[in-house]
Amino acid sequence: MGYQCGEALETPVESGNLALSVIFPAVVKKIEAMKASVKFTVASQYAGRGAASTMECSKGVAMTSVESVKPRRGRPRRIDRERIIEAAKVLDPETLTMQALAEEMGVDRKTLHYHVDNRESLLKMVAADAFREAVGSHHFIPEKDWRKAIRSFAHITRDAVMAAGAWASFVGYETEEDLEALRPAEAAAEALVAAGLSEADAGRVIAMLAGLAFTSATDRSIPKPTGRHPQEPVLEHLLEKAPTEEFTLLRKLVGGRSSELGTEEQFAFNLEIVSLGIERMLETKQS
Repeated sequence: MGYQCGEALETPVESGNLALSVIFPAVVKKIEAMKASVKFTVASQYAGRGAASTMECSKGVAMTSVESVKPRRGRPRRIDRERIIEAAKVLDPETLTMQALAEEMGVDRKTLHYHVDNRESLLKMVAADAFREAVGSHHFIPEKDWRKAIRSFAHITRDAVMAAGAWASFVGYETEEDLEALRPAEAAAEALVAAGLSEADAGRVIAMLAGLAFTSATDRSIPKPTGRHPQEPVLEHLLEKAPTEEFTLLRKLVGGRSSELGTEEQFAFNLEIVSLGIERMLETKQS
């Protein structure tokens, strides 16, 4: 199929996933005036790069082919663990996929898989980094006294969970570097064992403290536009349906204490209960 010089020619060109067009402007009048060969330089864009092709045209001569200029592949973007983590942090972990991250970084998915095995590893890697960074911001110093040690571990853990935000539930450990986040737990466990608890009991205390820290961080992050826990109105409505002689104490408590969930006062109370329990355990072992 031929094309007359000076006509507008539009040819779709495939370049990767992009379909572009090469446009030849109408220059019939210019050709007639020059009465000679003229050169047309046609600029075409390929994936963000300029490319140009030049051809000879004379009046009345049909063009039978157009030679397209394909873009030369440049070096693939250099990515590493740090860049992957920073790019992933801006995405929602609940809907994060390897493909979504690859598109966010402008790289091929295969390139991403070279550094990260799968989505699960990716989630753990980003969460562990956020958690480790938050723990590191405390400039942790091990405490020998078990009371100070468990409080230090609990507060650091709660702050780290809050800092990790939506990533907190995905925290896992993938590399030796991630072990830095465990130093407060190790110090608390060592202090408990030195005080007289068995290693098993010390481990149970650490697990309980981690749970309390996670719960406190979660309660603290719940929006309370009215100053009340969002579940409270629902509970009040259910209690109203119950017989008046039932749940009498809970009826008094609901609404009176919910605003303290996640506060320093409530967290301090939780830790005090734990400390009293540990003291009782130690007294029992000594006797």
